[in-house]
Amino acid sequence: MSIDTLTKYGSLFQTKVLASLLSDRKFLERVYDIINPNDFDSETNQWIAKTIVDYFKEYRVLPTPDAMKFSTVEIKDPVRKQVVYEQFKQIGLEVHSFDLESVKDQFVNFVINQNWKNSILRSVELMERGDYDQIKTLMKNTFTVGMERDLGMIYKDELGRRLSETLRHTIETPWDVINYTLDGGLAEKELGIFMAPAGIGKSWLLISVGANAVKQNKNVLHYSLELSEDYVGLRYDAHISGFNSQNIKMHKDEVETCLRKLPGNLIIKDYPTKTATIDTITSHIEQSINYGFKPDMIIVDYGDLIKGSRAYTGGELRHELANIFEDLRGLAGIYECPVWTATQANRSALEADAIGAEFVSEAYSKIMIADFIMSLSRKDCDKSNGTGRVHIVKNRFGRDGFTLPCRIDLRIGLFNIFDENTNNARDARQDMRNGNKTILQTQFNDLMENVQINGMG
Repeated sequence: MSIDTLTKYGSLFQTKVLASLLSDRKFLERVYDIINPNDFDSETNQWIAKTIVDYFKEYRVLPTPDAMKFSTVEIKDPVRKQVVYEQFKQIGLEVHSFDLESVKDQFVNFVINQNWKNSILRSVELMERGDYDQIKTLMKNTFTVGMERDLGMIYKDELGRRLSETLRHTIETPWDVINYTLDGGLAEKELGIFMAPAGIGKSWLLISVGANAVKQNKNVLHYSLELSEDYVGLRYDAHISGFNSQNIKMHKDEVETCLRKLPGNLIIKDYPTKTATIDTITSHIEQSINYGFKPDMIIVDYGDLIKGSRAYTGGELRHELANIFEDLRGLAGIYECPVWTATQANRSALEADAIGAEFVSEAYSKIMIADFIMSLSRKDCDKSNGTGRVHIVKNRFGRDGFTLPCRIDLRIGLFNIFDENTNNARDARQDMRNGNKTILQTQFNDLMENVQINGMG
């Protein structure tokens, strides 16, 4: 029988234990067979703990939120079921608490002590019966309670684990052809990068991705290190409503109607260029979570403008940027959501048909760190035509190294990216070619006019 309970630690501690069991497979594997659900002090927590343990024993993977929700079918009392749902919400808020490692250590010590107490009591009974062999076995097993036991994957037994762990929960981009290329979109723990020269549309691409996530009922944190919160907000207004940002005032009611229909939420936070470090952004994310806003997507506009938090010999910028982008990918892992950012292409990319990895500015290692990189090139003729070229520079999840035509309206940040073999793609490519001819003709006419003027002079 159990000697002690978790009551002395308080209800918040127990909620954090359940959050740890649902989010940390190694922790659950360490304690699943020695947890006594009755040690929790409420019927709701006891039910959740038992459900987690039973699921892991059967499938050897962490139960997903959908699996936990499905398990509530067995609860017939609607009031009790609602209480369980409310506790699920509280558990979700604690998944990223800063003190979970301490909670895990205390809980492991608790269950180890519980098992020792129970083993000693059991030994007394066995001693009275003279069953010393059973006492030896019991003590031997008790010595191993709570030990780390992750030997690695037992290959033949853990197909379910592999399928579960490799399943990507993606958030779609606004472009079907990119979603197909990305096998659904960018997923938790992944870093996506837009690359382009200055003034081409990197910030608008990030806004497009953020707005599309909000339309999918996601929480988005958008960090701007170049533009003010108000200006970024106006760009979102324009993109979502379809009204040019200069005309928002004249269509305020229509814009507000569009915003009220959005199922997701967005927080925009700006920092002056090169003043915010990764730690600054992390602190703000934690603050947002504490206020009940857990991000499903994080956008940083853009990585090159983050202040490095480490010193490097000779002050080499490439080392600083490499670590910044590694830390951005780290954020995606810590908060289990996709992170989108942008990076500058070098000056020679301005007139390139397709901007590949060789055009990345300063730190080539950014290419190796990212999971997905998409570049955007727009020549002078493209700006007048409203066209451009998207190039898939890197893609861990499918095909890369190809270029797609697109139409662009930067008044509202609209990018239509076309599959290679569609009529829209052919029309866009034709407009690009015609635009080049127009510019060449204009340049030739200007040259001839200068020749005539000089000749007359």
